[in-house]
Amino acid sequence: MYERLREWRELRRKSLAKKTRLRKMVIARCGVDVNATDRVLLRLSKPSLHTNVDCTALVAAIVSRQVSVVRMLLQMQHQCDDCDTSGTGPLNYTGIMDIKVRLKAWSWDMVSGQEFRVGARLAEPYTVTWRAVEYYEGSGAILRMLLQHLHPNTIHYWRTLIHHVILCGNAGAVNVLLDCGAKAEFMVKTNKKTEFRPIHMAAQLGSARILQCLIDAGCNLNSQTESGETTLMICARYKREECLRVLASVGADFGLVNLAGQCVSSIVVSNQWTLGFQQEVLDVIRAGKIARSSNVAVFSPLMFVAQIGDIEALKSLIEHPNISLDDQDDNGFSAVMFAALEGHVEAFWLLVYAEVDVKLCNKASESAIALSELNQNRVLFEKVMFAFALETGNRGAGGFYALHCAARCGDLAAVRLLTSRGYDVNIPDGDGYTSLMIATREGHGCLCELLISFGAQCDIKNARGETALS
Repeated sequence: MYERLREWRELRRKSLAKKTRLRKMVIARCGVDVNATDRVLLRLSKPSLHTNVDCTALVAAIVSRQVSVVRMLLQMQHQCDDCDTSGTGPLNYTGIMDIKVRLKAWSWDMVSGQEFRVGARLAEPYTVTWRAVEYYEGSGAILRMLLQHLHPNTIHYWRTLIHHVILCGNAGAVNVLLDCGAKAEFMVKTNKKTEFRPIHMAAQLGSARILQCLIDAGCNLNSQTESGETTLMICARYKREECLRVLASVGADFGLVNLAGQCVSSIVVSNQWTLGFQQEVLDVIRAGKIARSSNVAVFSPLMFVAQIGDIEALKSLIEHPNISLDDQDDNGFSAVMFAALEGHVEAFWLLVYAEVDVKLCNKASESAIALSELNQNRVLFEKVMFAFALETGNRGAGGFYALHCAARCGDLAAVRLLTSRGYDVNIPDGDGYTSLMIATREGHGCLCELLISFGAQCDIKNARGETALS
């Protein structure tokens, strides 16, 4: 069965080749000029096209995606110009690749660098290779054939084919161009000194598949435009979720700043895209990647997650060896401070048990403990620190005093447990208060008796000159 199928395919191939040769002979003997133009109605559904236009056979075949016809016309071009099969003179095949035609396409502004979609026959005239990009045929055969006659980096209005294919949004054509030697980093420079690269165009237009193709080709993820905008910043400015996810997954830098002093996070806020941005970055971190930042004062993935309180993402970052748990931003805030400030008790618990430094203070001299005491979840934060102190045996760890906490709550059992573990009942806290002073202030009479029985002194004074009796 398979043998017969192979035989049938071989016969069909030979038959098509014979028909092609016959067509070429007929055209040649009739003295047909393959460069001749005629009025043709070109119709296409994708991209939409329905217009009469003066064009050559090659243009019509490219727009209609007729691979075999394009191949035949290009093969005829290679015949010797002095070959006279009809006896009427040489065939005219010169210039077949240089013919330009106006169709529905993009128009470029040479000054600003903007692109505009225009109607039928209103765009700049393009050569056939540019048409093959816009009316791309699925296998890429037509484009590959044409690129054998025209270098992919030929400049047209300060741009090359790679820029045009990004506008047309065809990832398959991008791969063909890159395979044929197109420069993925070719920079466009306009009369107004605007500068951008293909990767910036792909991000602005939201072409995630094309963006991935350019990244695979070795594009610089953090290249900047003339205003210092990176690809990530462009994604944030135009709210391109898929492109942002692609860039974050491959390690684009969230810590860069443009010439106006804006970073990705500040652009997100000014553009009112906070929720969408958060979701995309969190998805990347949950998947085991890190939102990379060269400047944690500008952006820190750990602080970002701690502010949101996403437990799954936080666990992923804590387990990562390249994450520093005690980094601080420009205001001195660390991840555990943000968790305390925002009231995220479970995130606070994870960070504390990961042994972050809760003694760190921000520029307002506030520690994570001090910030937790200002939150409505203060009692829950105290329980976390209390449990941590009991498990680790840390006394006064990070400004948290377990015995003083138990005294304030009137917890007799906890006081007995702590004193049995060697906690000194006369050690003052950060404000100079002993556990007995706190128990007295809170009115826990039984607890005061218990502390005195454990050796608590009533005459110790704090910085204000207060004693337990006063």
